[in-house]
Amino acid sequence: MELFLTIITVVLLLLIGAEIFSVLLALARRMADDIIERQKLEEAEEKEAEAVDKIETGNPSDDDKKETENTDENISSTEKAVADDSVNVIEAALDLAADKIVAEALVDNNSENGKTEDQDETVKEAESDSDTAEDQSEAKSDTDEVRMPLPKNDFVCESCGEEIRGYDLIPFFSFIALGGRCRFCGDKIPKREFFAEFLGGIAFLLIFFRFGVAADLTTSFRLHGVLDITATMTPLRALTILVITVVTCLLFWIAAIDAFSMEIPNVLNFLVFLAGVSSIWLLPQISLKEHLIGMICVSLPLLVITLIIPGAFGGGDIKLMFGAGLLLGWKLALVALFFGIISGGIYAVCLLAKKKAGRKDHFAFGPFLCFGITLSMICGSQILNMYLEVGRRLYGKF
Repeated sequence: MELFLTIITVVLLLLIGAEIFSVLLALARRMADDIIERQKLEEAEEKEAEAVDKIETGNPSDDDKKETENTDENISSTEKAVADDSVNVIEAALDLAADKIVAEALVDNNSENGKTEDQDETVKEAESDSDTAEDQSEAKSDTDEVRMPLPKNDFVCESCGEEIRGYDLIPFFSFIALGGRCRFCGDKIPKREFFAEFLGGIAFLLIFFRFGVAADLTTSFRLHGVLDITATMTPLRALTILVITVVTCLLFWIAAIDAFSMEIPNVLNFLVFLAGVSSIWLLPQISLKEHLIGMICVSLPLLVITLIIPGAFGGGDIKLMFGAGLLLGWKLALVALFFGIISGGIYAVCLLAKKKAGRKDHFAFGPFLCFGITLSMICGSQILNMYLEVGRRLYGKF
């Protein structure tokens, strides 16, 4: 009986976690596109403001000076040409005036009936032209509506733009059944889609079986059985598991947005901070002093480094560790930073080895911090105890 319940629980958690992470990835791509568009607009506004400042201050660059000199030369040559042609223009004006007088005399000799017929024909032609223009505009608008249909959802193929049907969004199974390719155009589906589903399923499994019996970040990593979890479940523990699950989803969402746009929205960092505030009551095993020290033990050094070396860390990374430090406490916050730096360093070495980036290039550090925070929540206490135990054996006392 327990084996059957375990299998059902595992399958449900895998599907739910994979589906939630898949939706979060799609939302992250959409938010990242909006952020990138805003960044482009801000860059354009900054360039425009710099150009206006140069004009107002009267300190143009060398290129502006050269352009101004060339413009002055063109103006002087144009003035000479106008002066040379002024006589010819006056003579042509006199000829036109004489021709106009002759034409007016001829017009006066025309009959009134002829004038009326010409006017009627002109009105009819104008009306027909206006009707034709209206028909063409209506046809054009109808064509535009056909060419630009509104999407029904956010799940579309990146290559052909076709809407992905619901039966092609089943986690794991749809990707495997389609062979990792689009049903319509046959192009490969990005591997990050399957990777996100895999991460979601594994994360939900670990959270449920890790915190089902003891929702405590300070205990060692241990997986519990389904019957043990259901027999000892309490409302407070269920709420703690829910908060940890929400934080894990937020961390994945933050990592995806930062990977796409290299910017972390403030609202998501604020939600992590709120989860940290709730952990003061949900995780009493970590003292209030440890919670408060955790807020600054990582974020403050990152801020100081950024002030000394501009661009070393982003403001979103600092805010993220501020809220996550309140959630984890100072000990686990240091563990999270350690694994974030290690994983980020490995990624940077791989980029340099493959010559995909230079030494002065920047990359998103938020995903690696999110990885370190998640790892610290699940098994950070056990990793820290193992580290301290190694220190005691090496140095006798630690």
